Amino acid sequence: MSLYLYVSNHFNPVEPDDVVIEKLWELESESDLEIANNYLADAIGSQYYSFLEKKVDCINLKLRRDNHYDIYYLSPNGEIAMISEDRKLPNAFIVVYNFGFVLKQFKEVIYPQLITYNLSPNQVELLKRIYLKK
Repeated sequence: MSLYLYVSNHFNPVEPDDVVIEKLWELESESDLEIANNYLADAIGSQYYSFLEKKVDCINLKLRRDNHYDIYYLSPNGEIAMISEDRKLPNAFIVVYNFGFVLKQFKEVIYPQLITYNLSPNQVELLKRIYLKK
């Protein structure tokens, strides 16, 4: 199953929307967080990411220092998988979007197929991390 997920994601990736990425490139300051939030909420849904607040089973954007951000995945058991560190805007928004998009694909496309295998939550989480490549 793990190999299938990895190969499937590697050779048949579903790509994020270039229009959303172009819009995010225009946002350069922390005052644009609400605009970026609206773009991402419309594109992937707010349940897959979080800006400035820890949210479990999501891609999180955390302010590191003056206009520099870390992006990480917070697992249901509290483990942090660092995705990218010390990014400036708008690049940080785009990283959140790209990984949020992949997380959404896992939850909406892959996870329903995994239910038939009666996997433990830890096994599902491991497969999710493989799919995220983190």
